[in-house]
Amino acid sequence: MKDDDKQRPWYREPWPWVLIAIPAAAVIWSIFLIIVSFNYQVSMVEDDYYDEGMGINRELSRDVEAASLGLTAEVDASAGKHLDITLNSEQQRNWDKLKIELLHPTLGDRDQSVTAQRTGAGQYRARIDELSEGRWYLDIRNADNEWRLKGELELPREEPLVLKPIREARANDRPG
Repeated sequence: MKDDDKQRPWYREPWPWVLIAIPAAAVIWSIFLIIVSFNYQVSMVEDDYYDEGMGINRELSRDVEAASLGLTAEVDASAGKHLDITLNSEQQRNWDKLKIELLHPTLGDRDQSVTAQRTGAGQYRARIDELSEGRWYLDIRNADNEWRLKGELELPREEPLVLKPIREARANDRPG
């Protein structure tokens, strides 16, 4: 008998190992991805998304209130270390403080929540950490959280940003 006629054991053949390697590689890659996902959690994902979604309806009432007061704001971020806000209203009310949130779209560790103090009639100033260039979401509310103005701030910016109540709030505010 020749050696070629003898059948080699299966583990000495290359094809069974190729077929075993494909699912083994998938299992190893899955384990790697699970380890990475637990070690590097993304801050943008909300684990209470249902509660966040239900809160949208409560938030819209604040937009309606801002529209009914006829509020607009001019936000000047050109100074770097502070925001200057000019708040205009049809009824020209002066609130002592404003709550301001500056939210970075992708990096949650750069978000800032500050309080703006009144410096004059309709004038407010808030100290902030220096903002990086790019887009920022801006949310301004009074201290009692009765109304809000929202917008996007693109930096660098020379002229003030004008914030108005959102259109949906104005449409909901009209009678009939």
